[in-house]
Amino acid sequence: MEIDELKIYQVLTKKLGSNIKLHRVSKTYSLSDNFICKTSDRIYFCKIGSKNKISNHINGERMINKYLPIPKTLSPIYEIGNDTFLYLQECCDGKLLAYLIDKYNNEKIIQIEKSKEILLSNLYKSTLKYSKISDYLSSNSQELFINRITGDRFSKFFGKDTEIARLCLKQIFINNKKIPITVDDIFKLLLKKIEFLKENSSESLLTIVGHADLHHGNIIVDRTKVHVIDPEYASEFVTPNMDIAKPYYNDLIGVLFFHHQAKLEESLNLEFNETDSEIYIDVKEILIPKVRIDITKIKIQYRKTFFDFSSNIRDLSIVDYLIMCHTLNRNPSLYPKKIQIIFIYILYSIYYMDWEKPESLFYNKFIFQ
Repeated sequence: MEIDELKIYQVLTKKLGSNIKLHRVSKTYSLSDNFICKTSDRIYFCKIGSKNKISNHINGERMINKYLPIPKTLSPIYEIGNDTFLYLQECCDGKLLAYLIDKYNNEKIIQIEKSKEILLSNLYKSTLKYSKISDYLSSNSQELFINRITGDRFSKFFGKDTEIARLCLKQIFINNKKIPITVDDIFKLLLKKIEFLKENSSESLLTIVGHADLHHGNIIVDRTKVHVIDPEYASEFVTPNMDIAKPYYNDLIGVLFFHHQAKLEESLNLEFNETDSEIYIDVKEILIPKVRIDITKIKIQYRKTFFDFSSNIRDLSIVDYLIMCHTLNRNPSLYPKKIQIIFIYILYSIYYMDWEKPESLFYNKFIFQ
């Protein structure tokens, strides 16, 4: 999106007076299209986006603000360009939790994670209900999941001419063990499950009001006080499996793929050899920080007190959602070759893992025994 900063300044000057200062803010390890706006006596968060995106954000805020601490909308929407709009929110003190994992000690991070899960419990207890599968399939939150694997993003990432698609068709051996299914087969099985949901759209499944994207990059922490941001994918038709998937994946290992690939290579020490039809992966050592496993266990521990995950038999499994998170957040064809091989190894580990034991993502019994 092309951001006209001068236009933003002009709109906000008209709204707030001439004495304002703007600076762009970060969004989990990169600059976002949003700004902090300071006046002589107040600080605002200036949200930028398309009208549809901002509308979804405001609707999501209204849906969850009764249950979770979330910055409030303070102004109408103002147009600043071609399908580009802004509005003002409260500005929260603190830093993104994603930045604090390596700065805080493990005990403090775990306490913050527990506090966040206790807050979520109020949301879940109050909104659990049965909903039509058709409502679930058409919900805003599916932009993160099913709409990606059945839409243009999947075609762009895994189309026939992409580098990663070529690798996905090969026979894989991990630590000399032949894997009996290709990555392409995994995708076909997942798409078959989605087709079954569509064919049975008049049936029901358990849903909650959920944020759908509440990973550590969408949590602001001021000391130990937690604020939730970016509810644009929030919906009243989120399933328990769906609501845990993005934070489960991103907070455990996704952030390494997206932002710390050098650290990822150090953490997953492997060698590989590729032929025209096969890839041999030899995993030497895995050194994922234990705190990432521990915070994921807390998510599972707390949510199992509210949900019998196995009872929602019509929903996609947590592993299915984890596969979508892993394969459709970033284009793996743009990764360096070794990261692509790690990507494939982790995809198989997700497929065979016990989701209740996040450590099994790295020491998967199917692969290592």
